[in-house]
Amino acid sequence: MPSSLFTMALDTERTASGYDAASLATDQVRLLDALSLKTVHVVGFDVGAAPAFALSAAHPDRVLSLTVVEAVIGGLAGAEAFLGSGGPWWFGLHQAPHGLAENVLSGNEDSYVRFFLGIGSRAGVPEDLARHFVRAYTGRDRLRAAFEHYRAMPANAQRNRSWAEHGRLTMPVTAVGASTVGDTPARQLTPIADHLDQHLLPHSGHIVPVDAPDDLASIVTATAARATSTRP
Repeated sequence: MPSSLFTMALDTERTASGYDAASLATDQVRLLDALSLKTVHVVGFDVGAAPAFALSAAHPDRVLSLTVVEAVIGGLAGAEAFLGSGGPWWFGLHQAPHGLAENVLSGNEDSYVRFFLGIGSRAGVPEDLARHFVRAYTGRDRLRAAFEHYRAMPANAQRNRSWAEHGRLTMPVTAVGASTVGDTPARQLTPIADHLDQHLLPHSGHIVPVDAPDDLASIVTATAARATSTRP
């Protein structure tokens, strides 16, 4: 399921702009400051990996560790095999200009969201959670806010390509792949991460937090422990 359908809460404000990863990373820094948190462990799932990566690249002093889960990081080498056929079809639909996707899907949110939940999870998304996602993305403006994450992908990719020419991730980094993207995140992160660990969960569908929550929790915990052990 497109993870933009996981990134927005039901009652949050839907801004007109600021959906590119760099802007979202700046928002995260401001949130950390508001919460008086100097450093954090960062986990990014699917499209949510874009701002997680941007935060780690631009503000490494705030990031103790980075875990990337079932994600393709735009602009980084290593995803050629996954994107060889042009990438998932819905990327093009969601990126279409002039609100085409919103116009087409308004009024059909329930079936559209449930389609992605169905193909994304092998275990099956619980009905109460499914209803929450449907509610969160019912309405044209809520759809627009979700699709703006996809429309920001070209800008994210360009920024990542530029950063990767000289940038390094110096914190502990973990790449987690499952049945959809496989080892793609590991391939992308290997050239730029100084301390990379990788895990493959082929028994899990794309929605790892639903299909393999215990495995994912153990991986995140281990990544945090690695960060603690390597701190001076």
